[in-house]
Amino acid sequence: MLTRTAGALALFAIAVAVRALPFPLVFEPERVVLFGNDAYYHLRRILYSLTEFPGVLSFDRYINFPHGAKPIWTPGFDWSVALLALPFVSPDDADALWRFAVWIPPLLGGCTVLVLTTLARRHFGAAEAFVCGGLLAVSSGHFWYSQLGFVDHHAAVALFATLGLAAALALADPTDAARTPWRAACGFGLASAGALLLWPGALLHVGLLQLAVLVQLPFRPDRARAVAAARALALGHTLGFLVVVPFSGDAAWPQWNAFSPVVSTWFQPWLFGSLAIHAALCAALWSRGSAGETAAHRLASGLAVGVALLAASGLSLPGLLQGAGDAWSWFARDETFQRTVAESRPLLLDPNGRFHLATAALRLSWFVFLAPFAGLWIGRRAWRDGHAAPTLMLLFFAAGLLAATLFQRRFFNTASVGLAALMGLSLCHGWRALPQSWRDTRTRRALVALAIGVGVLLLLTPSIRGYRHYAVNLLAAGSGSKQRLGQEEIEKRVALDTAEWIARHTPPTSGWLGGDETPEYGVMGPWPLGHIIETVGRRPTVVTNFGDDLGPENFRLMRRYYLAAEGEAAVLLDDLGVRYVIAQRGKLFLGGDEPRPGSMLHSLWFLDGTSWRPPHGGASGAAVPALKRHRLVFESRPIHPRNPAGHPAFKVFEFVPGARVVGRGRPGARIRVALPVRTNLKRRFLYETEAGVGAGGEYRIRLPYATDGEPASVRVLRDYELECDGVRARLRVPEAAVQGGLTLRGPELCAQRGRRSDQAGAASGSPS
Repeated sequence: MLTRTAGALALFAIAVAVRALPFPLVFEPERVVLFGNDAYYHLRRILYSLTEFPGVLSFDRYINFPHGAKPIWTPGFDWSVALLALPFVSPDDADALWRFAVWIPPLLGGCTVLVLTTLARRHFGAAEAFVCGGLLAVSSGHFWYSQLGFVDHHAAVALFATLGLAAALALADPTDAARTPWRAACGFGLASAGALLLWPGALLHVGLLQLAVLVQLPFRPDRARAVAAARALALGHTLGFLVVVPFSGDAAWPQWNAFSPVVSTWFQPWLFGSLAIHAALCAALWSRGSAGETAAHRLASGLAVGVALLAASGLSLPGLLQGAGDAWSWFARDETFQRTVAESRPLLLDPNGRFHLATAALRLSWFVFLAPFAGLWIGRRAWRDGHAAPTLMLLFFAAGLLAATLFQRRFFNTASVGLAALMGLSLCHGWRALPQSWRDTRTRRALVALAIGVGVLLLLTPSIRGYRHYAVNLLAAGSGSKQRLGQEEIEKRVALDTAEWIARHTPPTSGWLGGDETPEYGVMGPWPLGHIIETVGRRPTVVTNFGDDLGPENFRLMRRYYLAAEGEAAVLLDDLGVRYVIAQRGKLFLGGDEPRPGSMLHSLWFLDGTSWRPPHGGASGAAVPALKRHRLVFESRPIHPRNPAGHPAFKVFEFVPGARVVGRGRPGARIRVALPVRTNLKRRFLYETEAGVGAGGEYRIRLPYATDGEPASVRVLRDYELECDGVRARLRVPEAAVQGGLTLRGPELCAQRGRRSDQAGAASGSPS
């Protein structure tokens, strides 16, 4: 017993140590860097629950600005982390909370390894327990979602799914089921309910196990055991119903009906209630009469009860059918937004839709391509040896999740559990299937074990190679060397720099940690930056990493803004109450739409808001007017590691009313305006715009930059210079005019052809 416990704890320690490899990438000298962008919103909700314990952030005005929205994630994970942190972290110390929370995923990963080790020992043997647990401890797919800093619900989902698997195996194993059907059934119901409270998407995990248990239920050795198991399941599902029903009271969603399974609704109570009723009716039918005499009769009557319950539910609750459509649309990636999410992509396709094996080999090892053959072989041996029930259930669970991973790679998290178990069983069965002559001496056993070990290492080579980056940085941190960051890691840090600048240099907004206060303004930016801006920048955003799941309207407005010209875009921002806009290179966040010259994304990113005219004799193309209500206030450092002097990753613009300049000139003349600007990175560009003089001899220009009292981050190098037919004059624009949309009197220019202005270099605008 002591040796068994020590071995399990050793596997737990190895699993946690492997998941702590990103330590130097997470704990930087001046901040904690989380893995993934979703983790930042989880930390925001955790901080809210820690501050307002036992409250949860059920409605957030900092997402889907200006309307606010209910977060689509269930609060179970965030509230639980806040509960764990309560004795150790002060609500006023956000940095301490971050340093505490980043360790939760590795600990959850280690616990998952412990559960798999325990269930493997109980149902398959001590050798299988050690091998399966060891393989999961170093699994790249499971590491990915449970690594240090990935503060997300997925690591907890894998743990609860494995707990559900352990309970389902206990129900399926004839030796266990005879002793503990009630305990196993209650554990099964509670684990299933816990998984759905962590993430409604865990319905796939729960559904696979529920289907396996229901199929196996009628095939108990006799009537009495089948009835006992059905009664136990009725109790277990009743417990599940009691756990989920308190969290479904507020099931009103603007974008989903009250029975949609993609969020927390009345679907989850209906599911457990229906399963409990089904099990209770089966127990009642099977306990007397011919319905329970044979396995075939029990199967037929169980199917009839299930079909009747589904038909009655469909007729009385029409929202269930629409909810099924919601679930399929999410799973099949029928939504524009889901097609742009990396973890929603098919496992065997790269971002460009081309077939490739790299991700599958990296996260699931080369063994994943042998898994179908290994599963058939293991199932056949288990059937022959009379140990079919738990083995077939495990194989069904693994096969279902691996199939789901082909559609969406996010499922390789829990699929790694089934794959590690399948690989471990294959190795142990393979060892026992070897001829006895290969194992009859110590030397031969050692040589065979060495050969098998080499084969395992070859299968795991892509996964092991994936840890090289973390190991190199760990060694670099130990020697005091500079960290080696990939492009995505640099982009994350640059995004954090941008959000930190926003937090320090823009006016604060109200209600960051909930409450009824309405934020004074919002930020328009690409949806992948949303959670970072909300949590680190502490500003509300129009769209977030939730994409169109909060409601399609703001997501459409975001795309419309970046693809529109400034006239339409300005009306949109005025209606939304947006003050700052973020531009980044690339169009992926737009769903593949191409920003054309003159669109906001093109003008913001490529032109810095200035005008552009095709060169004389150059390529054809229409002139692009300058932006009149957007001014650059910050640009980040570049992200390409080999080109530190390249283009910035992000640019922040302030949306302002703009100073309105009105002056006199010769009718039909063109007034050209220029202003040299220096950014926070010391890069210089020339803001240029122009306007025509009307028939009445008046010109009107709107200018977004101030020359007096402008933001310190981006400086103008002198006053505006206005020019017409060689006549030049200077114009000063105060910040109050830009922010207030005031009208200034501009200099008189080219009133008569060839006349030079005596105001050059001296004229100053004044409110009129």
